[in-house]
Amino acid sequence: MVQKLVKGGYLYFVTDWLPYAEFGMEQLCATPGLKNRYEGYAPHQEWRPETRFEQKGIDANRVINEMMFERI
Repeated sequence: MVQKLVKGGYLYFVTDWLPYAEFGMEQLCATPGLKNRYEGYAPHQEWRPETRFEQKGIDANRVINEMMFERI
């Protein structure tokens, strides 16, 4: 996947399932060629539309975790 991104391109990953978020963070941090743009999880990005899946997570009182990794 990293090879498909141009330098400066990014991967934005959002989930309401904590084990998935933790696994994603672990894997993305360990991926050569990617750098986390934030210390840990990313703050909510205003440009990102909310999905119906996200709303289901919010309705179930789950935390929405967002990650943003950039190709270096």
